[in-house]
Amino acid sequence: MDGMGLWYDKEARTNNEAEVRALLASLEFLEANPELLGSEQEVIVYGDSLLVINCMLGIYRAKTPFLYKHISTCKKLVKRMKPKFHFLHIKREVNAVPDWLA
Repeated sequence: MDGMGLWYDKEARTNNEAEVRALLASLEFLEANPELLGSEQEVIVYGDSLLVINCMLGIYRAKTPFLYKHISTCKKLVKRMKPKFHFLHIKREVNAVPDWLA
């Protein structure tokens, strides 16, 4: 991902894989650009993949190697960054614009 540009992930084959890769790219971008967070103490992450959100919350475990690897990396990034992260699931119908952009 270069700046705020769109990207395509050839590895992701399912919706959940695409969602976790998008989360990973976003977290990597925030870690590389901490000034974007300013003095924010909390960050809310909205996602329409119940699996990915619940994995990040520790409610579910990722079972496929692809998801396990990327969820683990996301969790490590969240722990390294200063703000507290909150993960909230939203219904796919509410998330129409981001889905359209993807």
